[in-house]
Amino acid sequence: FELLLKLYAFGFSFFHELANWLDAVIVIASVVDIVMTFTSASESDVQQLQLLRLVRLCRLLRLVKLIRMFKEMTLILQGIFDAFRTMMWVALLLLVIMYACSILCVTV
Repeated sequence: FELLLKLYAFGFSFFHELANWLDAVIVIASVVDIVMTFTSASESDVQQLQLLRLVRLCRLLRLVKLIRMFKEMTLILQGIFDAFRTMMWVALLLLVIMYACSILCVTV
């Protein structure tokens, strides 16, 4: 429905941006997947549509477009990813310490 409204509002200038092409492909793949799921009776037909369902995961790429627009959100997400990286190193250090202590406890 959103795609039809955008096409009506912008006309064919809608397709001048790559992000809009991505939106159109995702919407068309979703509609085809939904129609094929309801019309196909056998399980093998549904399994062949796994590629279309994978394309639907590309909806997450639309979020990247939104994140670029908000600089504060970009900073927050970057901070969260940096915190996860630091927590990974802390977990690795704790693992090494536990491994060393377990060797010492076994040999004693």
